[in-house]
Amino acid sequence: MIKTFITTYQSFTTAHDLLLKLIERYDVPSEFSETMLPIQLRVCNIIRLWVEQYLDDFNARDIKILAHFVETKLAKNSTYEKYAKKIQVMLSMVIILFPN
Repeated sequence: MIKTFITTYQSFTTAHDLLLKLIERYDVPSEFSETMLPIQLRVCNIIRLWVEQYLDDFNARDIKILAHFVETKLAKNSTYEKYAKKIQVMLSMVIILFPN
């Protein structure tokens, strides 16, 4: 289902807007703390799959936004470190191939 969503989102939004919404969704309000983990895991899975399989959806601006999110949120949280590392590897390949 996630794969289908990622392949069809462009019919109703842009990669940039979807990325911003996913990042926004990751930040679960404190009053919903009991659902925080499953929500954040879903966001991490969607972003990981999106980056692994559809990296060309992202432009330079989106890669910078995503790299910042990974560095400031995922990499600093032990629960999501493995997602951060996988995404950072993929992003570093793009940055090496297309430095600007």
